Amino acid sequence: MLASKRMIGAAVILSMFLGGCLGKKRGWKETEANPAPLYEKGLALYKKRKYSDALEVFNELKSSFPGEDPYYTWAELKVADCHFFKKKYTDAISHYEEFKKFHPFHGDIPYVIFQIGLSHFNQMKSIDRDQGATSKALSNFEFVITNYSASIFAEKAREKVKICRKRLAEKELYVAKFYYKKKRYQGAKARLEAVVKLYPEVDILDEAFFYLGKSHLKLGETNAARGVFRDLVQNYPDSKFSDEAKKKLQELPEEELTSTGTEATH
Repeated sequence: MLASKRMIGAAVILSMFLGGCLGKKRGWKETEANPAPLYEKGLALYKKRKYSDALEVFNELKSSFPGEDPYYTWAELKVADCHFFKKKYTDAISHYEEFKKFHPFHGDIPYVIFQIGLSHFNQMKSIDRDQGATSKALSNFEFVITNYSASIFAEKAREKVKICRKRLAEKELYVAKFYYKKKRYQGAKARLEAVVKLYPEVDILDEAFFYLGKSHLKLGETNAARGVFRDLVQNYPDSKFSDEAKKKLQELPEEELTSTGTEATH
């Protein structure tokens, strides 16, 4: 009788133990089967700017819940954002591009393309170095403006476009001045004409006109030089190059005329 009671007691204890374990296991499964808590955990870390920790959580969500929408998709984007804010721009671009590839019609695509542009923008180099990043940034910003003009990112992109275009113009002017100093006047002229034609809105156009006029002079293109210097004096009267342009005009010989009585052009 005593042995029987002991067996019954042991069975009850074992049942309670197993029940408790089963309950814990079920609770664990319920948690593991839901990506929401993991995403919220990553988002909380992200908002605290703990990007490395947040990145680990978002990557864990991606590996644990592949293809789960919308959390998997949100985690994909946040992985790219974490790399961006960690200033790992190459990695950020790679993840943004991957997101764009697999979710071409997602509502965040304007943001994604803007971020790709911004990642390139943040890698732009000084004017004495290669401007590949500047060109790529400009291309993405212009794409946003053209294809998502109603997006809030279009206005942000317009401001970045101005900076990119000025940087590219400055690069052309830098190279042109280098050619001029090396007495490669034809190359200098070509670069300066590109600045005037392609970047008419930049605030370095007066300097470009000045060196273009001087390049024409060095090439013996007197009338062309005269026209450029006149444009400089007329359109940029307050420029530091204006007074010197006036002196150049005064030093120039009389205008050469063609047989028809019009000014010769080059």
